[in-house]
Amino acid sequence: MESSLATRLAALRAHLLTLLASVTLSGLLVWQRAAPPATALRVIPAPSPPPAATVASLRWQVHVTGAVASPGLVLLAPGARAADAVEAAGGLAAEAAADAINLAAPLADGLQIHVPAQGEPTPFSRAPAFAPPAAVGGGAATGPGADQSQPLPRDPGFPIDLNTAGAAELESLPGVGPALAARILAHRQANGPFQSVQDLLAVPGIGEKTLGRFEAQVMVR
Repeated sequence: MESSLATRLAALRAHLLTLLASVTLSGLLVWQRAAPPATALRVIPAPSPPPAATVASLRWQVHVTGAVASPGLVLLAPGARAADAVEAAGGLAAEAAADAINLAAPLADGLQIHVPAQGEPTPFSRAPAFAPPAAVGGGAATGPGADQSQPLPRDPGFPIDLNTAGAAELESLPGVGPALAARILAHRQANGPFQSVQDLLAVPGIGEKTLGRFEAQVMVR
């Protein structure tokens, strides 16, 4: 009798344990189905800002020499004129020949500007572009019938620098009028400073014959 009761109690306990395990397992399955799926979190680093441009990369370097307060290299904004370079070099010195430099001349990176002192030879102190008529009885023929296409003798004054000359200086050259001077300045502005005198052949209206008339009177620093 007692052994039969013990057997029944053991069977009941086993049944209860099995039922409890089933309920627990069912609850876990329901909770997993109801829980939202986990999402992966990806952190994207912020893009690094581009390196800031240096001040030097946004400026032209121009060498100013002669009669200025502080000769040397100056930094100028693109599109600057000769007046800006002179001002950056401390302004004109007391002995400067202010009328001998075109302060409105356009600049470019790497140019040199020379401000002459009073009494210093300048392009405006040169001999006339065309030789005066020869004395009667000798000398070269001149006038309407003369061959003006021949190169003139080298000017005893300083030659014109093509990279700093203004319209007035260019027009003082033989065969260069206002229109051609304007084309030379426009070419320099669009393409940068001339590297040699022969670069003038790229200017519309200037050929070997025209260049030969004033080639000895110009230079490139």
